[in-house]
Amino acid sequence: MLHIGISKATPPFGYVDSSGEFAGLEVLLGRKLAKDLLGDENRVRFGIATNTQGLELLDSLGLDIILSNIHDPQSNAIAFATPYIYTTISVMGKVNQPQGIQELANATILVRSSSVAQAYFQANYPKVTLQTCADLRECLTIFERDDLSYFAEDNAIITLLVQQNPDFTISVRALGDPYPIKPLVKSTNTSLLAWLNKELSILHKEGFLQQAFDSAVRSYYDEMRSR
Repeated sequence: MLHIGISKATPPFGYVDSSGEFAGLEVLLGRKLAKDLLGDENRVRFGIATNTQGLELLDSLGLDIILSNIHDPQSNAIAFATPYIYTTISVMGKVNQPQGIQELANATILVRSSSVAQAYFQANYPKVTLQTCADLRECLTIFERDDLSYFAEDNAIITLLVQQNPDFTISVRALGDPYPIKPLVKSTNTSLLAWLNKELSILHKEGFLQQAFDSAVRSYYDEMRSR
């Protein structure tokens, strides 16, 4: 059995669908990894990996691989594999709010705790006011009730949110360079890391990762439209 950590509430990457089942790109990739490594896509067990230290998650949850986007500084205890997707940071506002990067200087920016977006603003715009939230749902709850705040997150997530709500808009389409989302494993598990790097290279060449991402986006959007 392959034990994989995924997101719980960050569609289209990882989330719980209306049937209560794990869904998203991380699930599709996790099943593919189980099939190619163990011969059966059902020989995988998913666990929720939140934004915290990678080694702590690998140990406490007994995970082999974490696919969710964990922003964790490099250490000797963990190792990052080949990226399986690249994304950018976008900023969402409401249609009646001023748009553009210059408008963020005096605004409150919502970011998930320990996310790439949080790290980006802290490094590049240290004077901007950041408000952290535990997960996507909490960020959205605050964003919806606060007419002055903005929300910074992965471009794929922001795009979906804007498609679902006519009152939302993309205020800043891309901040900084595209950044990789990379699986992480224990650095001592060298055989799994070597296999994972080779497997992801093959999946990129075969087009599986792009197809899986497109499928995850389409499935989530169709589910939202049917509610």
